[in-house]
Amino acid sequence: MGEPGIMDLRPSVLAAFAYTVVVVAFASYVAWFWLVRNYPPTRVSAFTFLSPVFGVMAGNLMLGEAFTPSLAAALALIAFGIYLVNRSRQG
Repeated sequence: MGEPGIMDLRPSVLAAFAYTVVVVAFASYVAWFWLVRNYPPTRVSAFTFLSPVFGVMAGNLMLGEAFTPSLAAALALIAFGIYLVNRSRQG
């Protein structure tokens, strides 16, 4: 496409890259595999639906995005869905 690539390696760009490598690519996989090793994968898989919850919280805390009543309702529905999945697998 003719794009020049990353030409300006400021500290903020390097910090964002380091965060992506350390937190997203390393710590999240370590935590995921620890959970799968110690708990049944069928129960742990329901918690992948927490990704939007963490995204909304991060957007609100780090970027100052609005937390609207519709977002609160959506997060409550996600939590209720996780509860239902885990409740039905206990019996």
